[in-house]
Amino acid sequence: MAHRSVLPLQAPIKPASITTMCNTITGNYKPVGILTAEQVRFPEFDANVSVNSHDFLIFDPKCSFDLILGNDFLHKIGLKIHLDTLQLEWLGKKVPTNSRFMKDRLTAAVNSCLIEERRATSIIISIEMNVDQAI
Repeated sequence: MAHRSVLPLQAPIKPASITTMCNTITGNYKPVGILTAEQVRFPEFDANVSVNSHDFLIFDPKCSFDLILGNDFLHKIGLKIHLDTLQLEWLGKKVPTNSRFMKDRLTAAVNSCLIEERRATSIIISIEMNVDQAI
């Protein structure tokens, strides 16, 4: 998710098809649009490497963060979160999270995402099994 205030002027924002609230560690936000970002770079890791393209949900309410990276993005690029050391790892380089959140709160947030992912996977497996049984 990206805050509208950090977008370039005249950035092409598509209407958001998602009408539900997005739950984050900083609060709940309703997307107001979608921006496709090209060649996203994270100079903390490597200024010469970029992520080709990603759709970011745009939000408006006041937030202390300009950008909130979701599990979909982190998984896509292979970024690892080390909760034991509060570090992020990407492309073999580790950087501190610089988080104002306590370790246990970060762990709880990550664990809740993993539970949701497992739940979604088990629903898909269950649906596939039911379809196979019906055939």
